[in-house]
Amino acid sequence: MSTTDTMSTTTEQPLRSGFLLGVMIGAAAGSLAALLLTPKSGKTLRNDLKDKAQTLQSKGQEWLQTAKEAAGNAAQAYKEQSGRLLDKAHEVADRASEVTHEAISRTADAVAGTEDAAHRAVDKTADTAHQTLDGAERTIKSTG
Repeated sequence: MSTTDTMSTTTEQPLRSGFLLGVMIGAAAGSLAALLLTPKSGKTLRNDLKDKAQTLQSKGQEWLQTAKEAAGNAAQAYKEQSGRLLDKAHEVADRASEVTHEAISRTADAVAGTEDAAHRAVDKTADTAHQTLDGAERTIKSTG
């Protein structure tokens, strides 16, 4: 579908809705005019008006019920969707927490291993230095 087709479909939708609303209003006005302009006795006219009013009230209640059901369905769908999104957000947050804890644990293990290696290197260097000093001291005593 081209952009021209999309635009014409988009602009035709409100026109169709407006046209249908106009037809419905015109039909109601025509029915009312026919009732009022038809020569009938007062009692017959009142009964006809009463019947038409009851019909309109019944249609209005049907439309109201349909609108309530649609709103209820939309609210339920929204509630279910938001619940699923919240569950997913909790899962993502829990997974992020797990990954963070794993990274902290691995970092702590690496630091501890590095710290131990550093202590061993310092101890070995100190031992070597002491041995060198002891050797130098023996050399000085033996020559002197």
